[in-house]
Amino acid sequence: MKKTFIALFAITMIGGTIVSCKKDKKDCSAAIKKAADAAIAFGQEHSIDNCNTYKAAIHELLEGDCAGSISAEQKTTYQEALDDLDCDPR
Repeated sequence: MKKTFIALFAITMIGGTIVSCKKDKKDCSAAIKKAADAAIAFGQEHSIDNCNTYKAAIHELLEGDCAGSISAEQKTTYQEALDDLDCDPR
């Protein structure tokens, strides 16, 4: 349940990022789409591969060219979601 919440929360945050990127007139759509698709896939199937893909996409969004379009609050929220997301099987 926690993983589903994190995935859905990330999708919501990515929506806010889309608005931010449009304001800066950068083309961040590929990175945002990749992160959104990864979040949806992980929300539908909590596999290790989907989890790792999702984490990598969010990390890329935070560290990539569009990072300047994300507010400090959004970056903190994304980072907290990544820190709470454990892809190791137990």
